[in-house]
Amino acid sequence: MDSLKRQDIEDAEESPAIPSALLDFEAVRPGDVLLTRGDSLMSEGIVTVTGGRFSHAALWLPVSGSDFDPGFGLDGVILAEADGLGVGFTPMVPRAFENPATFSTLLAYALPGNPRAYKLLRHPGIAALPRERLQAASQSLQDAHFSRAYSRLRRLVDASGLPAAALPAARGVMGLIDGLRKTRGEPGSFCSELVALYYAELGLPLFADSRAPANVSPNDLDAGDCLLEEVPDAFADLQQLGAGWRERGSPAPMLDRGGLLSVAIGQKSAAAALGRFADALSEPADAMAQATMTSMRTLQRGLEAALGEAQRQYTAMDDLQGVQRIQGFALQARMLAHLLDAIGAEDARQRGAGLPEHALAQWRLANSELMLHCQTLLGALQHAHLRERLLFAMRLMRAQRRAGGGSILKRRRLARERKSLMRQWLRRRGERGDSARMLHALRTPAVDGAVLDHIEHVVCLTLQAAQAELDDAGIVLI
Repeated sequence: MDSLKRQDIEDAEESPAIPSALLDFEAVRPGDVLLTRGDSLMSEGIVTVTGGRFSHAALWLPVSGSDFDPGFGLDGVILAEADGLGVGFTPMVPRAFENPATFSTLLAYALPGNPRAYKLLRHPGIAALPRERLQAASQSLQDAHFSRAYSRLRRLVDASGLPAAALPAARGVMGLIDGLRKTRGEPGSFCSELVALYYAELGLPLFADSRAPANVSPNDLDAGDCLLEEVPDAFADLQQLGAGWRERGSPAPMLDRGGLLSVAIGQKSAAAALGRFADALSEPADAMAQATMTSMRTLQRGLEAALGEAQRQYTAMDDLQGVQRIQGFALQARMLAHLLDAIGAEDARQRGAGLPEHALAQWRLANSELMLHCQTLLGALQHAHLRERLLFAMRLMRAQRRAGGGSILKRRRLARERKSLMRQWLRRRGERGDSARMLHALRTPAVDGAVLDHIEHVVCLTLQAAQAELDDAGIVLI
């Protein structure tokens, strides 16, 4: 949880001090867990809340290409951690120490930040796993959790070990801090959670209970019920080994983990944003088809209700020609309703038949073709209805003008409104619906094969449902 502080690189001309915390290069194996305790206030707070000695956990992961990349130890391992800089690798170059008086040498990692406490842990079951499995789990962990920002602080509360009564208040405080933090990228794991996630990938339990990775703290990994065991003699304190030890050459500068992670986090965040955008553009076809069907049914019912109201108005005015026109539009609206019903029934039948994906894909193409015709017919009917309403409004205004009366200003305003309605009517006078033409187009679509068979079946269902209404209207389809 606590960030491993980076040791300042001393000037090469000065005699560098030998670190007190040295991890033996040859002691590290893939999957080893490094626990540390820093000297910051954050470290002390974590130690106090979680009730243990340690404030941070890191993990040695196996990676390929160990002969060419810096920071890899014996067996090709590199330190991975989640800290304030983000989630990713921390390349550490081993340093060489020697004691000329005793002809002794030591190759070791200097733990950054000169931690006050440290321990190396190992799972007893990991030695039995093949290296390929360790690397596969490492790659899976990297793909899913690396190059992300540090976890939201609110998530740390559940792993803190606080009393249940204090958890809501702690979550609220941490949530407030999260809102004030300026973080870049997708939030990821915290330190001990990352360790637990790797062992979950391996299928090796860390505890006897089925504890979720998000509920594991650094000190849980050091507790008696954890299966990890301490690696003996993993650390060396040269001051305790005797006088005469010195570093061979100058310590290699550490790579800028913060800079590398910042770039990686930015790239992953951008990729995630593009992925979400692509998902939004390519919603599942089934969901889109269902939404389109729902919208079409709503619009069709609204149009049918409007046509019913128009017919009542024409009937009240004894306009028989107007009534006949509205009845024609209403018939087309009913045909559209029958077509939508037939599409819905066939869609349910196809999806409930347990068809293979390639067969279902043929129906999806037919469904798309049918819905396109429905949209075309609905649009034509809506425009035809609007044109008819414009004619109705002009007739009312003509009747008012013939009735006379009213001021000159009122008569002029009526004249302007009538001219405006006439212009709108002229623009829409060609927008007429035609049931026979629509059904003929459905029977001769620009498709063939199984898709055409589906369309013909739906047309037959539509005609069967509408046969009585077509007969009453005197419409004969050849």
